[in-house]
Amino acid sequence: MYRAKFNNGKLYRLQEIVVDVPSVVSALAENYREAIFKIDWQHASFVKTVEALQIQHNGQLLSIQSQRFIFAAGEGNENLLQQLSITQPKMQRRPLHQVWVKHDYPHPLYAHCIATSSSPRLTISSHATPDGKWIWYLGGGLATKGVDQTEPELIATAKEEMKALFSWIDFSQAQWGCLRINRAEPKQGDFMLPDNAYAKSCGNVIVAWPTKLTLSPDLANKVVELLRQEQISPKYPGLSLLAALPRPEVAQAFFELID
Repeated sequence: MYRAKFNNGKLYRLQEIVVDVPSVVSALAENYREAIFKIDWQHASFVKTVEALQIQHNGQLLSIQSQRFIFAAGEGNENLLQQLSITQPKMQRRPLHQVWVKHDYPHPLYAHCIATSSSPRLTISSHATPDGKWIWYLGGGLATKGVDQTEPELIATAKEEMKALFSWIDFSQAQWGCLRINRAEPKQGDFMLPDNAYAKSCGNVIVAWPTKLTLSPDLANKVVELLRQEQISPKYPGLSLLAALPRPEVAQAFFELID
């Protein structure tokens, strides 16, 4: 750990891993390309007892039977559970209103700005753009408190924060925008952040939320343990009947869509 002292505070350099999420998703998908399919849910549904997933495709009815279906669709889990009249577990949303700023400052930054609160005043991650500029993605307390603000109001707040925290950087020609997202998790009695990843068996379904990206390995361990307890061993039947289904692409990150 490196520490430097400034007139208005201290700077710590920590040894933490920064990941590029699109490349992580691509790497994870690469090993299972032959088993990943894109489903049009307007032409697909579960049999009521969740014994099978039926898909209408090109005039054919495909029926996928499984020892267990694992729902790991984040916010989409809620809709799946409602379709199947599964009342537990319930899901909670913790919304964020993030700000992004595209600017000419030539350096990336990954940082937490800490004040008196237990959560960061501001969290910044950086994303390179094809034109050689950087987008800083602003979260932390700014994004949590900004949920009740309109986009112009939140951008005005963000500009004040950046002026106070990075007074030596000129953001006068920067491009600003906002992004609303929901964190999806199992419902907590106090509506707080769950401590761990979550996986629960509900009949023929395992409902799973990682809570956050860093807990994804923990989620995988929990799912594997549930399968072990239920004495379920993976079986891989031929996938030739599903070969006609389209394949999904890795979705573009928001910062790849900004001109």
